[in-house]
Amino acid sequence: MFEQILFESRFFERLTVPQGENRSLACGVLADKLQKAGISLKDLYRRESFDKAWKLLGDEKAQKIFYRTDASRGRFASALDEADPQEFFKDYWGPVTELFREDRDKARTADKASLGCLIHKQKRNPSW
Repeated sequence: MFEQILFESRFFERLTVPQGENRSLACGVLADKLQKAGISLKDLYRRESFDKAWKLLGDEKAQKIFYRTDASRGRFASALDEADPQEFFKDYWGPVTELFREDRDKARTADKASLGCLIHKQKRNPSW
């Protein structure tokens, strides 16, 4: 679910990754690499998780997965280099990752809320 929400957010748009296959690949690569680094959904809101994500996006090997041409990778790398990490953390990363934070007062995480919707829908329509 994190990948889908990140895909729809302005995070990658502001880094010159338009909606489509490249953005989908970028979201998938980032989610996979963060998971392999031991960062869980509930901890994505932390600044150190963002810093790890930002560093991963700067890795040319990762960039080659979602941008195959040198020109596209160069444009992305330039946008990443010129971007203000603090702005991205506050304005784009934070609103997405707060949805998965478990210690928000009287709030349900996005993944639990969606599971609740699926269970409710299945109860209403058991053949679904």
